[in-house]
Amino acid sequence: MVAAQPVWASWYAGNYQTGAYGIKANIYTPPSAPYLASSGESSWVSTNAPYWVQTGWRYYKNWENARPYIEYNLSTGYDLTEYGTQSWGWYKGYKLVHSMYGWSVYIDNVFKLLVGGGGLPTPPTLLLASSEVHSSSSNELDTTFCSVSWQNSSGTWSVFNQNHFFEDSPYHVTDDYYYHFNCYGPE
Repeated sequence: MVAAQPVWASWYAGNYQTGAYGIKANIYTPPSAPYLASSGESSWVSTNAPYWVQTGWRYYKNWENARPYIEYNLSTGYDLTEYGTQSWGWYKGYKLVHSMYGWSVYIDNVFKLLVGGGGLPTPPTLLLASSEVHSSSSNELDTTFCSVSWQNSSGTWSVFNQNHFFEDSPYHVTDDYYYHFNCYGPE
């Protein structure tokens, strides 16, 4: 008999870059709505914990489409805002860039929000490109990350060049390149 997972359980698959000042990626949705046993999943770029800001798409059981969003957790509070929908089998560009005022968040190269203070990490820092499955390891995942790039201290963008892939079974990563990979499962 398999033990029940707590409702707050999450599984992750992706890659991260250390020493970065910004992160951007084209994140695809699956070709069609994934099967969800419960709750949902998200795919995003993010600063590292314990206080963080992230942007990407999320999808929950009984929703019609994935929804682009910005979410942050600061020592001063939490917020999540959605920005329309994202079609199945298509991508949007998601980007976080650090400045002296905090982290600027972009969706498809359109500035959406500046998140500052509250314990957020300051560069150089670890930045992540990941998929996250919530509540059930039976949820289907199939997300491609393309052109995953990091920004250095002089503002130059380069594709990810570090092998920091991580996988929480039953989810995996096809790691063809550090900057182009697919998160999938369960398998």
